[in-house]
Amino acid sequence: MMESEPFVYEKVLNAIIAMIRDEGFVPGSKLPGVRSLAQKFGCNLHTVRKAIMFLGENGVVESQGRLGNFVRCDTSHLIGRTQSRLQVVSLRRIGVLLFPAVSEFSTSLLIELQREAGRLELQLEHHVAADWEGAMQAVRAMKRSNCRAMIFVAERERFLTDAARAFLESMPLPLVLGRLVTGYEELCYEPRELYSWFDRDTVYFQFRYFRALGFGHIAYFGRRDEEGKGETHFRCYCECAEEFRRAPDGVFAGPSPAEVDAALAGWECRRGDLAVICYDDIEAMRLVIAARKSGWKLPEEMAVMGVNNFAFSQYVDPPLSTVLFPYRYMAGRMLKRALDFLEEREKFSEAALPQLEVLIRDSCCGRLRRSESELRRLLPQLGAVPAPDMPER
Repeated sequence: MMESEPFVYEKVLNAIIAMIRDEGFVPGSKLPGVRSLAQKFGCNLHTVRKAIMFLGENGVVESQGRLGNFVRCDTSHLIGRTQSRLQVVSLRRIGVLLFPAVSEFSTSLLIELQREAGRLELQLEHHVAADWEGAMQAVRAMKRSNCRAMIFVAERERFLTDAARAFLESMPLPLVLGRLVTGYEELCYEPRELYSWFDRDTVYFQFRYFRALGFGHIAYFGRRDEEGKGETHFRCYCECAEEFRRAPDGVFAGPSPAEVDAALAGWECRRGDLAVICYDDIEAMRLVIAARKSGWKLPEEMAVMGVNNFAFSQYVDPPLSTVLFPYRYMAGRMLKRALDFLEEREKFSEAALPQLEVLIRDSCCGRLRRSESELRRLLPQLGAVPAPDMPER
């Protein structure tokens, strides 16, 4: 009986993927020989070679000549996926480029991207580039390995150069940006009208939280070093101050400790009635450490809250209260935007905004002014929920 080549080809392709996944072939493992696979699947050598070639073109298998064929990557992105169309493997591969280096933020985001990719049955390939030339080399490598779209994670300030514009204009792959960049708004993972929701909701929560605790003066602290850094965050703070009829008091300190000391000196008359909203946990930790060195008693004389829950925020004295960044939400939106491009949808996929999650530790003075049960009832009233790992006292 003659083989129906397309049918057998798809069947063998699926069978090899299932074998890699189900029989424990990890990346680097050598596959059985072509003749052995042909006997295993009951087909001719040509069909196996064609399936192996396709898997090689799509980054699943690597041929090393006479040494044989080796598994290049796992197939977890194909779990539960019947390969009814031959292109499904290549169409489910997305690149991730971190620029110019790996950071705590990008590492946390990459972890969630991997989790969401597994849920969406996608395969990720990630690279790191230190400069724009390296970034383009990484993109070309992704294209060669049959990535069909790319996610680009970099600080907003990195796009404010001619080199960045040239990079974006010469992009050979559909691109999803982790930032809203003027002139390239359609590439952002989030539509313009939603993009600043986290900054807005976070600052409004923090402002209302400190008001509920009875603080008379609510200030803002950030870093002055890179153009535009914290601009949206601070604008939201000013809007809050205006809405609640408070005079805005924003301080932007450079890397010099003397500038942080100057900010504390300016707040000296507010001791005991001062709460500070910080751009992120790094700035909050800078402020807390400087205040302790200057003899401030925290949180009694100054309450502080950060954003992002960076790794060392729990180890400062006092441990830092913080609003958690929604990495899972951002990762899901980035991957869905990549799928929008692949499936030629111009409109953004719809998504429900997550609730803010807050870690109340000691720096915000909450437990000195409210009981544990009062705090846990207060957070939902202000638009947030306690983080799952929020400690109890």
